Amino acid sequence: CFSSGVCTDGNPYGIAEGINFSMPLRSKGDGDYEICNDFIVDDWLREKIAASEQELLNERGCVSHLIGVEGGSCAIRGQEDTTVPGEA
Repeated sequence: CFSSGVCTDGNPYGIAEGINFSMPLRSKGDGDYEICNDFIVDDWLREKIAASEQELLNERGCVSHLIGVEGGSCAIRGQEDTTVPGEA
């Protein structure tokens, strides 16, 4: 296996879908890949994965208005207004 950032849709590790996350991958030999579903995830790694996942979800919330998602909010450092100058 090797690790690379890919879309989490359909991953076997329970990570939220729709984010780009480093996943253990296996080359299919034709330029495509598959997510390794036999990677051992212990408690320590599960904690680190959950922290990274939450950070990415928070960041997505901060830019939700830029990517066409309604109702997002920014939970990073208490920031609520994430509009770009001149955007409002």
